[in-house]
Amino acid sequence: MAIAEVLKNAMRATCEFHKETNAFSTESLPPVEISVCKSDSDFFIRIRDHGGGISKAIYTRVMEYSFTTAKDYQTELESGGLSLTSQNPAGPMAGLGFGLPMTRVYAEYFGGSMDMYTMDKYGTDVFLRLRHFDDVLVRQRLI
Repeated sequence: MAIAEVLKNAMRATCEFHKETNAFSTESLPPVEISVCKSDSDFFIRIRDHGGGISKAIYTRVMEYSFTTAKDYQTELESGGLSLTSQNPAGPMAGLGFGLPMTRVYAEYFGGSMDMYTMDKYGTDVFLRLRHFDDVLVRQRLI
């Protein structure tokens, strides 16, 4: 779930930012980049987007539960944007404000971390550090 939430945010940000800044451009969207590496005890995932970054005013709130930057449903319909409804079998693309906070909770619960770095008007990098599962970690968390 954690990776899916970060990817949804990255894809939505990229689509929305480039729709606004390149409305009449025929250029394709920049890719959302995913890098994965591992160590003896952890593996690391970096998800990088070119979705315009997060302004300072919003960045201070992105980890608040129920805080969302998603537009309302009617605005999305009128603009032809990404729907916030759950008609998509995969669930809503955005709108509830629980994705990033829960991603951090899951990562930390299983001995990892989530860090986010952003450049306003450029993009955002999210770094997930997740522990390798071993019997000791699983037993500790299940008790």
